[in-house]
Amino acid sequence: MYTIEQFINELNEGYIFEFRYMEKTHKVMSFDKKSYVIKKFTNDNKSEREESSIVEEKVLKEMWKDISDITYSY
Repeated sequence: MYTIEQFINELNEGYIFEFRYMEKTHKVMSFDKKSYVIKKFTNDNKSEREESSIVEEKVLKEMWKDISDITYSY
C-alpha cells in the first residue's frame, strides 16, 4: 500500500502527482521540500478555473485521508 511518506519523498524528488480530492482534480508538486504547491481545477457553470495555493506538509498529510485516484503526472 502506498503511504504518505512515499508520496512526500517522491514529491521532493521532483515528481508531480494528479489526484481527486473533494470531487475535484488536483495536481501537487514540491515547492521547497517543506511546502507544496497544490493546483485545484474547477469546472462548474460552464466555467473552468485553476486555483493555486502553497501548503505545508502537515496540510498535505491531513488531505491524504481523502485523496483518491493518485496518478503520476510528470
